[in-house]
Amino acid sequence: MARPKKENRASHDLSERVQSNLPALLIGITIIVVFFVLSVSFLQKSTKKSPVLKKVTELFTVKKKPAEKPKEAEKVYVVREGDYLWLIAEQSYGSGYNAYDIAKANRIENPDLVVPGQKLKLPKVQAKQPTRGAAVGAATGAVTIQQQNYLVQQGDSLWKVAQNAYGDGYMWLKISQANNIQNPDLIYPGQTLVLPK
Repeated sequence: MARPKKENRASHDLSERVQSNLPALLIGITIIVVFFVLSVSFLQKSTKKSPVLKKVTELFTVKKKPAEKPKEAEKVYVVREGDYLWLIAEQSYGSGYNAYDIAKANRIENPDLVVPGQKLKLPKVQAKQPTRGAAVGAATGAVTIQQQNYLVQQGDSLWKVAQNAYGDGYMWLKISQANNIQNPDLIYPGQTLVLPK
């Protein structure tokens, strides 16, 4: 039973000693900090003279991280009536091929489903192969449509018509522009398309 009292007494004595020596302890800590700061300052000034001091200074100097460049504000596009991803990509990047980038950035699984008022993030990417303006075709398939006018059949798409008329599906843009088609996904059987040559 007497043992806990001795332990309490020892901790009480230690506490009193620390409190009575606190001013001296604080002064000692302050002197050490000032000495360290002055030493580092001296070493920094002396490094020009001595390569050894330069190495020692590098060891004790806190390196600052390079300032990070502020990120550019992400552009946002609000979908309007009649918009579709290809058109939005052409207006924003000068290339409809960037529609994939917009779909990916916004996690759009079906690129045909965008609704007016929907906000789309426009990622900062380079324009893919430019498509605004006149399309230039490079034949990649057999040309089966020779006439200048074409009657849309069940199951046709502008891509398929362009592939058959020019041998290049990417020429669908030329057909879309020549026929003033706002949404290339909306063509219907019986519709007559002008196929510019």
